[in-house]
Amino acid sequence: MNLRALRELRGMERFFAILVPIAVVQWTLLVTQALLVASGLALSMVSSMLTAIVTVVGVATVMHL
Repeated sequence: MNLRALRELRGMERFFAILVPIAVVQWTLLVTQALLVASGLALSMVSSMLTAIVTVVGVATVMHL
């Protein structure tokens, strides 16, 4: 491999290092909201904060993998 190919590979690794956590958090948010709708729960202060909590926990978890 030449130097240019290695630089492009590193760029793709950085891209996936950003893309994977975003995808995981978005999927988790989608599933969480779907469960709230499926269970018929009304929007409350706790459920409105759920998006922020899931985002923080999801990003922290993915960063520590």
